Amino acid sequence: MADGSLRSRGILLVGCLAQADGGAHAAGVVLGPGVLLSPDMQFYLLSFPLWLLFAVMVLGSALLTACASCLLGRYLPATGGDNALGLAIFQTVGAIFGITLAFTISEVYTEFEAAQSNVSQESNVLGTLYRLAIELPAPQRDELQAGLHTYAQRVVDSEWPAMAHGDHSLLARAALDRLWQVQREFQPSTPPQQTLEVRLYEQVRALTEHRRNRLLDSRSQLAPLMWALLLGGGFVTVAFALLLRSGHARSQALMSATLAAVIGFGLLLVMALDCPFSGGMHVPPDAIADTLALMPRL
Repeated sequence: MADGSLRSRGILLVGCLAQADGGAHAAGVVLGPGVLLSPDMQFYLLSFPLWLLFAVMVLGSALLTACASCLLGRYLPATGGDNALGLAIFQTVGAIFGITLAFTISEVYTEFEAAQSNVSQESNVLGTLYRLAIELPAPQRDELQAGLHTYAQRVVDSEWPAMAHGDHSLLARAALDRLWQVQREFQPSTPPQQTLEVRLYEQVRALTEHRRNRLLDSRSQLAPLMWALLLGGGFVTVAFALLLRSGHARSQALMSATLAAVIGFGLLLVMALDCPFSGGMHVPPDAIADTLALMPRL
């Protein structure tokens, strides 16, 4: 995770230190009547198909803006006065909002890629542990390999669907606890086995850390204040585009609708990338599933 992250992680970090199994969620912030920005609301919106969200946020906002422009053209016609001041304010607001939106998209995309990389590293650790288990005596070898298979299976089948809602799997946690138990029960009797014990400890610890990071990624979201800035900035920018009448009703309606569609698409992209394990654009468990399929041949 980058140090300059935009996300609010205070409470979530406490849950991470306790095996990331706490159910902490940042509280929502009300921004006017009927608008609630909360983790649960974002997870709820992302439960809808991506095409439906695109239709509502992009096409819907464009259609609504075009209708508003036509109504304003009828009841608030252009006066022919000097709009220099309004245009200057519109350019300033638009530039600030555009820079903020671009920076936010870049940030959430970077963290989306980091979450994807963390999953790949977790799958690599699983493969390494499975290979190290071959060097153990028969009882511990069989127990560790069976435990790794169970952990990977439960992560794919149980924990991944739970992470779509910011939750975790008790079954996956129990499987990880069993791996720690097998590691502690191994008593080395020779120098090579002592070296093996150290390597096993390091790999199980790395597996635990990757799981903690994965669960943290599934829960952490943009701060509500940041969402307030994005939504408010988008609304003000479109409002300026509507109120600065040009005298050409159709062209202004088309340009305003295009602006609203671009802003809606940007906000949709932020929302989809902000939750890397939820919605239509999510990190799949393919890396861990591939390692699970390869285990019998390792």
